[in-house]
Amino acid sequence: MVCPQCGTEIPSGLQLCPQCGTAFSTNAAAGSTPPRAATGGDLPLAPHTDGKAIASLILGLVSFILSVLTGIPAIVLGHTSLSEIRRSNGRLRGRGMAFAGLAAGYVSLVLFVLILAAIIIPNVARARMDANQSAAAVTMRVLIQAQATYAANYPESGFAAGLATLGPGPDGSCTRPTAAHACLLDKEYKVLGSSVCTPGIWCTKDAYRFTLVPVGSPATDYILTATPLTENSGRRSYCATASAIIRSIYGDPLSAPPTTVQECESWSQI
Repeated sequence: MVCPQCGTEIPSGLQLCPQCGTAFSTNAAAGSTPPRAATGGDLPLAPHTDGKAIASLILGLVSFILSVLTGIPAIVLGHTSLSEIRRSNGRLRGRGMAFAGLAAGYVSLVLFVLILAAIIIPNVARARMDANQSAAAVTMRVLIQAQATYAANYPESGFAAGLATLGPGPDGSCTRPTAAHACLLDKEYKVLGSSVCTPGIWCTKDAYRFTLVPVGSPATDYILTATPLTENSGRRSYCATASAIIRSIYGDPLSAPPTTVQECESWSQI
């Protein structure tokens, strides 16, 4: 006979299993069958470390060298691993590795963004300054040409005494140009011909301020000046005289224009 509880062979006549002490009847023991031996498939599997967690950790550490090239995969694998570990009911380990890989990946991503910003932002600001300075130089050329045209049209007045003289007048009408309001500025530059832009008064166009000061009466020369609104708008101020040569000086925005033709002509020619 065989014990139905532990499978031990029972000598005839015994009513108790000598191995486990289970009581049984002779008939039950005789008709019983030995229990199925336990197989390896019935044993619980030992938990093992998730491969994605390991990969996330390795890629995260390497991301301090290769930045987002391995940092982004580390983040993706870290999140995937944590999700699989959470659903594994204890069969998978490696939560700490996945978190470490995630952290390293995110750190590399933040560092990449900061480095990129440190490179791009100054270049964008510099490009904006260059564009502002170029636009100011173009405006200077337009005003110089307007002055030459004014002197040719109104020789008795010499050059225009102020930017307002080159504009349309208080009513904005250009039906009848006069020496007082010559209407020599088109729509794009009309703001500089406003009636408030009298001699020595700064008038703004885009990122620069402009002013025109006559020399003599009638004006035999003039000092045309442009300076940035702020130090972030540009780093060059410009001036020009009847010589029609644009000159510049590098530095902070001017609070006042050059007071003499000689001062303007001491600046560097562009």
